[in-house]
Amino acid sequence: MATLGKKLLKYSGGQLALLTEIPSWLDKAGASNEDDWEKALKAEGCEHVDKFGTEGEIVDIYRTPDEGYFVEIWDVFRPVAYVFIEQVYDYLRFRIEILKPLVELSDRIDEQAQREIAKTGVR
Repeated sequence: MATLGKKLLKYSGGQLALLTEIPSWLDKAGASNEDDWEKALKAEGCEHVDKFGTEGEIVDIYRTPDEGYFVEIWDVFRPVAYVFIEQVYDYLRFRIEILKPLVELSDRIDEQAQREIAKTGVR
């Protein structure tokens, strides 16, 4: 978990902040010998509930054992941020204020890339 550094965030009250305390389930998943991160999270009680994006930005959403949410935001190569959301109302706000614009931007980038591929015939 030490390698995650400043990528661990908490969303509460409309604000993102560095996470100060790592949840035990995440600590256990990170210490797992499981090669598949999603399986390690599942073994600790997380349920994968949603995924957005395709080739560029990818967002994975998990419901946590304590009924909160854990959101992974990826660029093409690696995770950009891990966001913990404890309250349902914060999760709904996060989806509207953060995820919606991010997914819309990702979709526009993917559409532009597809147009360029179609125009040049090169992928």
